[in-house]
Amino acid sequence: MATAAKPETAIEKGMAGPGLLAYIVTSKFAEYVPLYRLEDIFARQGFEISRATQSIWCGDVADLVEPLYELMAEKVRASHVVCTDDTIMPMRTRAKLQMQGCGSTRATTSIPTTSSTSR
Repeated sequence: MATAAKPETAIEKGMAGPGLLAYIVTSKFAEYVPLYRLEDIFARQGFEISRATQSIWCGDVADLVEPLYELMAEKVRASHVVCTDDTIMPMRTRAKLQMQGCGSTRATTSIPTTSSTSR
């Protein structure tokens, strides 16, 4: 009897597929949804995924995309001009769901320079 090869997973020995990992990471870092709220969302759908597990998965995804991060950081360091965005993002706590946060997010992008704008 022959068995099919196990499909590759994004995380070694992990059960989460790439779609679930992308959803968790996007919800946390792009939509600013805390992991305890994601835990509640999953529970309402009948899935038990603890915030500790989600946190580990976020770290595993960070390890997977580190080469991409290094490439992007190298390009920024090689540029002549770097712009930053000091936009204040809303923060939420369990005590006060509408509390405004004082932390800021920095998004760094490089602006290509042209030879015609030399000083």
